[in-house]
Amino acid sequence: MNRLLKSKEVIKAFYEKYDRYLDGVGKFTFALCLYLTIMYNAGYNPVVTNPVIAAVMALISALLPVSAITVISCLLIVFEFYSVAMEVALIVVFLICLMMLLYFVFRTGKSWLMSLTLLFLLWDVPAAILPVALILAPADVLVSLFGIVVYGMVVVVKRDISVLVGHTETLSTIGRINLVLSDLFTSSRLVLLILAICGVMLFISILGRSKINYAPHISSVIGGLAFAVIYFAGSYALSIKISYIAFFIGLVLCAFVAFLLIFFVIGMDYKRTEQIRFEDDDYYYFVKAVPKRTISLTEKKVENITESDALPVREVDIDMNDLFIHKENEDRSKEER
Repeated sequence: MNRLLKSKEVIKAFYEKYDRYLDGVGKFTFALCLYLTIMYNAGYNPVVTNPVIAAVMALISALLPVSAITVISCLLIVFEFYSVAMEVALIVVFLICLMMLLYFVFRTGKSWLMSLTLLFLLWDVPAAILPVALILAPADVLVSLFGIVVYGMVVVVKRDISVLVGHTETLSTIGRINLVLSDLFTSSRLVLLILAICGVMLFISILGRSKINYAPHISSVIGGLAFAVIYFAGSYALSIKISYIAFFIGLVLCAFVAFLLIFFVIGMDYKRTEQIRFEDDDYYYFVKAVPKRTISLTEKKVENITESDALPVREVDIDMNDLFIHKENEDRSKEER
């Protein structure tokens, strides 16, 4: 454990020193993965679907605030869907505007959660997003819901692409709109993801913030098990095909992300919990203090002195009688003063 704590402090010190560059690299990597994933799952526009364009957009996103990643990803989806049918692009624009309105009214500052949810869902590892609720407020789950809805749009359009393409005359404008909206809001997989992800994230956020000992650990374990039960039972009841390999990988990522958040972000040492009581004229106060798990790094500077760096030594002859006479003169001068 001491080695892990020392590694944690070294990483924190390194990040504090190069945070500007590391933030840019992190935003670039996250944005590039998201844009490439969207292009892979919704690559309908040959002009936009290009790894070079994805890299340029990721570079621009690295220079902008993190909320720009969500905005650019939504615009990318709109351009991709416009190549399928203008009606599909208009539906996406309407849904995104509605979600942005709800976002700015109820919850701000967590736009990255929408992008992260969309990324994990497109990778087919929905369980990986669950531990993020440890550092979120319960109301922040609404932003994750937006990511699930955008994912549902991508899945619906990908499934109905043969009917929605603009070259066919099988559907009118109203017919395309009705087809997309009906498939979106009646999708059993989308309903299952909303119930499983949002419900479990809400549970983890509430229990993880409680005052019981080891609350983040307990909420992560129970939340992961609850998601597995809900997802498996719902898939069986609704006859939804799932990839067991991807689901297992998602659970592994869920445990790994939970460990990282608990160790690096939360890091509470429950073995040194203290109960504190104090009072004033009107109230008694009972405080439970749980310190964070930290360790101090001692910086040792070892300087090697070689023979060439040493000062030259020369012999000096000292007469002891002169020292005694000098000492007597100093004592006499002090007495005269």
